[in-house]
Amino acid sequence: MADNSPPVISESNRECGECTACCTTHGVAELGKPFFAVCEHICGQGCGIYASRPQTCRDFKCFWLHGFIASPRYRPDKLGWVFTADETSKVLKAFPVSDESVWDDKVRRVCLQLLDRRLQRTAELSEMPIEVLRLNIQQYTELMMVQIYPYGSHIRLSFPTIAPYPVSAATRVRVESNFVGKAVDIDGSTIYEMWFHSDSEHAT
Repeated sequence: MADNSPPVISESNRECGECTACCTTHGVAELGKPFFAVCEHICGQGCGIYASRPQTCRDFKCFWLHGFIASPRYRPDKLGWVFTADETSKVLKAFPVSDESVWDDKVRRVCLQLLDRRLQRTAELSEMPIEVLRLNIQQYTELMMVQIYPYGSHIRLSFPTIAPYPVSAATRVRVESNFVGKAVDIDGSTIYEMWFHSDSEHAT
């Protein structure tokens, strides 16, 4: 039977299970692991040290774990992408789980639903009708931005990398963002901006 559940809802009490997507996409200071490096603790059942995992791992929650993405088939390891955002930024961030991850229509729909949810939440907090917010979206451009980090991007670290991870990863920094265009959803009502992050070979 097809899964026709809405792609974005609010749930709680989710667990990572066998998903280890962020164990590759994100850096972990306590382990000296940079972004886009496969964690040495990944095993067939998920994280081999889950019960004693570092605080960085305990604190991290992707949008699927938060419950903002509903269907189990959109779990990051199955979707091929990890969606998140920094606490200090309203920009949606997308991390491919592997170099085979594709930005296809399914991923695009999930992205658009997440952006729409942000607009709805902003409308609720500002006590502004969502229709008014949509008409004045140019004033809230940051809410509609998506930063896409290509697999293997060298993202600046605040900690040194250690074996078995490549030390060179800590000496490269991302210094440039290239605007690659706008996209619209199926009915043309939502516009979002996509920024593609490139790398620099300059040492920190």
